[in-house]
Amino acid sequence: MEKLIVFNHKIYLDNKNTSLYIEKIKEYNNDNLIICPDFIELNTFLKSDLNIGAQNFSSTNQEADTGEISLSKLYGLGVKNYIIGHSERVKHHGEKLNIINKKLKLIEEKGAKAIVCVGDKKDNIFSEFLIMYQLKKIFKNIVNDNIVIAYEPVYSIGTGKILSRKKIEQRIKVIKKYFFDKKQKEVKVLYGGSVDENSIKELSISSYIDGFLIGKASADINKAIKLLEVVK
Repeated sequence: MEKLIVFNHKIYLDNKNTSLYIEKIKEYNNDNLIICPDFIELNTFLKSDLNIGAQNFSSTNQEADTGEISLSKLYGLGVKNYIIGHSERVKHHGEKLNIINKKLKLIEEKGAKAIVCVGDKKDNIFSEFLIMYQLKKIFKNIVNDNIVIAYEPVYSIGTGKILSRKKIEQRIKVIKKYFFDKKQKEVKVLYGGSVDENSIKELSISSYIDGFLIGKASADINKAIKLLEVVK
């Protein structure tokens, strides 16, 4: 099975390099590659034939929300994929699980794809319990099948610290069992957190890991291509 790759540029891509980035990445364009640029670069990426996603949107979806952007407007521009629940939104912007649930409902109404991030803050005996708790809160009253889950250990993001493949697989099994027990169709589960050329080589062997959510490295076109070469 081909892996699903989601590039989360955050705000790393220098706009002077956007055109070159698009030109080079087009060679690897397919349905299993989703690129989520920052909002400044979004319109430029939408003009390409690439599969584009958004890093965020307002949970209110109303006009009176200063500094935010609505899902309706993004969807109207052609954005069909949305990252929600990323740990940086939780840490820096105080997004609670009920807010993530509201965003997921808005995505469900549009019939778009949600890339839902969950993760543990520490690697201990409570990790799987915390993941299950997040899933129950985020997916309360949600029946959307058009979803992807990204498992991101908070302590791995941007640190270079990677869990063992065995532990990652165990956490992913827990996530997949949650949806199996709800009698939903099989959900793809990605891994994210300090993914680089070396770690992706080992982790891509796993049949449990359906793909990767890649942050900072994905904004560097040379690193991005190396990563795609490993898993293609």
